[in-house]
Amino acid sequence: RSQEHGLHIMFGFYDNFFDMIEKVYAELRRPAGSPLASWREAFHPEDLGVLEWKNEGRWIPLELTLPRNEAVPGQGGVMLSSRAWVQELIVGVFEIMFGPRAAHGLEHAMFPFGRDWERATGRPSDGSADAITKLVITALPKIFELVHDVSLALEKLLPRVIALVEDLLRALDALASVLVEGHSRLTLALETVEVLLALLRGTAADEVRSPGGFARIDEYDFADWLVKHGLREEHRSCPFVQFIYFAAFSYKDGLARKKLMSAGTAYMCILRIASGPKGATYFRMQAGMGDVIVAPIYQALLARGVKFRFFHQVKELAVEGEQVTRVRAWQQCVVRGGVESYRPLVSVLGVPCWPDRPDADQLVGGMPERFEERETFYASHEGQSIADFELGRDFDHVLLNAPIACLPFLLPETLLARPRWKNMIDHVGTVQTVAKQKWFACDQAALGSP
Repeated sequence: RSQEHGLHIMFGFYDNFFDMIEKVYAELRRPAGSPLASWREAFHPEDLGVLEWKNEGRWIPLELTLPRNEAVPGQGGVMLSSRAWVQELIVGVFEIMFGPRAAHGLEHAMFPFGRDWERATGRPSDGSADAITKLVITALPKIFELVHDVSLALEKLLPRVIALVEDLLRALDALASVLVEGHSRLTLALETVEVLLALLRGTAADEVRSPGGFARIDEYDFADWLVKHGLREEHRSCPFVQFIYFAAFSYKDGLARKKLMSAGTAYMCILRIASGPKGATYFRMQAGMGDVIVAPIYQALLARGVKFRFFHQVKELAVEGEQVTRVRAWQQCVVRGGVESYRPLVSVLGVPCWPDRPDADQLVGGMPERFEERETFYASHEGQSIADFELGRDFDHVLLNAPIACLPFLLPETLLARPRWKNMIDHVGTVQTVAKQKWFACDQAALGSP
């Protein structure tokens, strides 16, 4: 069943995902003019970002126009071309000078959106470093070599720059009661500068730029790491710090007041979001994830001859050495015509969709009573039969696509006792999220959205 919820966006730096989904839609060969016929129709670029900032007891929406370029997500290399960087720079300067809404208008004049995006081809070459980008990347170490050593340059020069800006901030701080009282934007600007200084100071002090540097600071929470390097405790709630927690649901025990995200991971994600998006910072799905991602992948695999056996809940895995030898599962339902004959998709306005419930007509005896209870691991399995899948007979390899929190219930104790597995399960958290949907009769503009 499709019981999805979430933000329903895909970041433009998700190269592996977009490379895969573009190939999936190409294999489907949906007729032109049919709904969601191409990946471009399924994923639209967006440039609006809104952060909510709580200041002096009230929430203030911060509108941002996020950068766009003509690169194609999933195509090219890691770095963007100089042309793409210049495009983003132009919009960024325009936003600073005239505000986010003016920059939004400029981007709509420069780049395709909506139906125009669906018909566009983009510039795949903009997703790869060109001669100018490579020259800049190559020149940076050469510039540092002029002062002899990259490390010395950063360690000696960077602290001087930081100290200079800190002196300025201290001077502003002395006048803070006069300067920022009643001026929320100025307050936010000063907090943002302080966050950037903490990032620079931490990057230099913890040698994040060196190999393995991001992993080295993963022992700290991101906000704690920033506070360690000079961010004031009261400014850890700055929206430009907090957004990465919200984006990834990074709350210990699922409690929003217990924000927790490793510093290296958060820092790397922010860098990728800020510097590596292709086409747009994020893309919005034009239908549910079950309909624009899961259903097309299912159809493509089915066409390749992949066999699906639905209504099997994994009970346990048997492991010998490094190899899964048996998968034992509860069989929740019996399918008419054989276990591999079940077809889950339904058509909604011409779109093959993943439904919110099984098709009772394809099940022996129809829909079982209290079916929802059978989907939980903790439910009674009385009356259900066991199906065993054996290595060599039923499968060659197993992809263990299960949340980490489920592994202690599925894997043998001998495997869970291994140091690497134990370390992962003990220290990598899982967050259970809860969703609430609100449906309105008016559009976003009528609700006040820009």
